[in-house]
Amino acid sequence: MTYDLEQGSLGDNYLLTVLSALGDIEGFIPSIFHQDKYNHEGIFALKVFVKGRPEDVTVDDLFPTYNNQPAFAKPTPDGGWWVPLLEKAYAKVNINYEMINGGSQAEVARFFTGAPAQEFETSKFTPEELWNKLTTNLG
Repeated sequence: MTYDLEQGSLGDNYLLTVLSALGDIEGFIPSIFHQDKYNHEGIFALKVFVKGRPEDVTVDDLFPTYNNQPAFAKPTPDGGWWVPLLEKAYAKVNINYEMINGGSQAEVARFFTGAPAQEFETSKFTPEELWNKLTTNLG
């Protein structure tokens, strides 16, 4: 399922891009959460990777608001709150929301998957060179 995620007032479109891509992988987003239902305490435990090591991070369901709406990432169009919760977990590990105003897609991918990630400035390579870089370490 492709998600059209809404950013809010924080410059973290790099984070939302990765979350949208991960949301397209069947069952990936639910696998980050330790629970599969909302609990009445509003506390969520998430499995993420901090400096390459699996860690459990807890966040609550209280979000900064502006005009009675979440100030940063918005719920998905179908009412899912997983995007603001994952954004909050990433902000928590990085000290606060201000610290994730701008960042790296590769770092976000590592944080949520534990897999190595690298960014390429595609304008510096011919299509063949880029393809070779991308496929060199596959398999």
